[in-house]
Amino acid sequence: MTYWERLCHLKLQSLLHRRERYMIIHIWRLHWKFSPDVPGIGFRDGGSRLGPRAEWPSLNHRAQRSKAFLLEGSFSVRGPTLWNMLPACIKQYPTLESLKATLGQHLAGIPDRPGKVGSEDEDQVRCRMKRPH
Repeated sequence: MTYWERLCHLKLQSLLHRRERYMIIHIWRLHWKFSPDVPGIGFRDGGSRLGPRAEWPSLNHRAQRSKAFLLEGSFSVRGPTLWNMLPACIKQYPTLESLKATLGQHLAGIPDRPGKVGSEDEDQVRCRMKRPH
């Protein structure tokens, strides 16, 4: 059995899917002030359609590409990016239990399959997050 077949058989999510879920939950905790602030991550109101939006530190485009790549994959950039892709209705839940339940249903509707070998690029993640649940 391949890795993906075993995950389906055991009804588990891939490591990437679990990591993304954790990042979203942690950003939710930052938004509702349940965790200490992370330097560089802030929030602003995106209106009723977008809900709260996360902002992250700007990237230095003059930096070496290898360093910029590491920063793009960090929690400070990746977490807010995933958060901003969520529908507003999921971001508004005031309790962790309700968020986890709704987020689990939302992510279950997104295919949990590999894209490229290694980490996914931004377009693949964006495509996965926008699929209806």
